[in-house]
Amino acid sequence: MDKRDCGICFHHYDDQSHLPRTLHCGHSLCSQCINGTIRDNHMTCPYCRQIHKLSNAKDIAITFALLNLNIDKSSAVKLNAIVNEAFEVSRKSRPQSLQQTDKQPELEFQTVHDSELYPTKGVTASVAIMASTEPSVHAGACLNHRNYKLFWCTYCIQWICSVCVYQHHTSDTCKVIPIQEALSRFKEEEQILFVNHKEACLNHSQFLREYQNKLKGFLEEHETQNIIIHTLLDSHNETINRLKTERERVANMLTETDGPLQRLNDARKHLMKANTVENFESAQKELHICVKLLQEKMEKSKDNTRKLDATKLSDKLRAEMKMMLIASGHSFGNPLEDAGYLLAAAEKVGITVLWNPISQESPLQ
Repeated sequence: MDKRDCGICFHHYDDQSHLPRTLHCGHSLCSQCINGTIRDNHMTCPYCRQIHKLSNAKDIAITFALLNLNIDKSSAVKLNAIVNEAFEVSRKSRPQSLQQTDKQPELEFQTVHDSELYPTKGVTASVAIMASTEPSVHAGACLNHRNYKLFWCTYCIQWICSVCVYQHHTSDTCKVIPIQEALSRFKEEEQILFVNHKEACLNHSQFLREYQNKLKGFLEEHETQNIIIHTLLDSHNETINRLKTERERVANMLTETDGPLQRLNDARKHLMKANTVENFESAQKELHICVKLLQEKMEKSKDNTRKLDATKLSDKLRAEMKMMLIASGHSFGNPLEDAGYLLAAAEKVGITVLWNPISQESPLQ
């Protein structure tokens, strides 16, 4: 934008309705735009949003440095009248004691350099935003007004330029703030959002770690149960096989006993039928041989039965079954303590568990 233009209406400053006037904040506008934005004897600077107590643009002195850029020396007479008018307004606004010392200014035309209009420091530097130089911070260009978006409307939630402020965002619901303030607010909001999300993420990570530890404990617990159950199952199957073998052996023993027993019965019958001494002695001898043979069979059977007591095997089977039920359906409070109980019970009935996950003393010993 040309620095000789008003930043609101983009009209060249002139000595008519577009006289340049500088607000107390240091920003310049034309008289027409100033009068058009006054509400209830107050106006808001479109650049910095500073509120000024003002009833008419004539209450503000003319900025002759800007006016000199658009006016030639042939307009000196008309401009001098304007200066006199501005002087009178300024003088009347001063205390009575100081009005007598005021002197009428003399209008001089001179070349005004950019350094005088746009200083590098102070609030007046905001005027340079509307110049052709791109500002350091902006939200892009306004497609409607060929101006940089330097404001944010919190109600409409959009970036706007200075012209948009006075054309579309003058209602009480619209609250317009400068771009720097808006960015500061956004950064604070994002920081709060970041902290909240970070805290939530850390809490969730802590929950997952605790849950992972629980899963690890459950896995170790059930692996221990699985090993014990498989060990008991192997021992259980072995005991069943031994019982089957014993049953077959006893059946064979019974078969072997049937022969001597029948022979003994036959010898007794011969003995009872003997009617001579010779027949009696022969039958008696046969009877004694049968008795001796039968006694040997019985002693052998007793010895084998002592080596494998079926009652103990049956008790062992019941104990194994009970331990497997406990291991599979018991509500474990402490896996190591319950595992120790099962191992001790297994040792008590003669089961050797090769894998021992605990080193504590057995509660059943």
